[in-house]
Amino acid sequence: MIRTVTLYVEEELIDAMAELVRNGKYPNRSEFVRSAIRELIDKHLS
Repeated sequence: MIRTVTLYVEEELIDAMAELVRNGKYPNRSEFVRSAIRELIDKHLS
């Protein structure tokens, strides 16, 4: 199940995220955020 989460992010981070999406590294911003969360969870809980 996917749930909606609202978060506040600095404009510089939004711009960097948008560039990675534009360059095809991620299909969209949501997948970028999910990927980043997964990496941090793996790093801290492994």
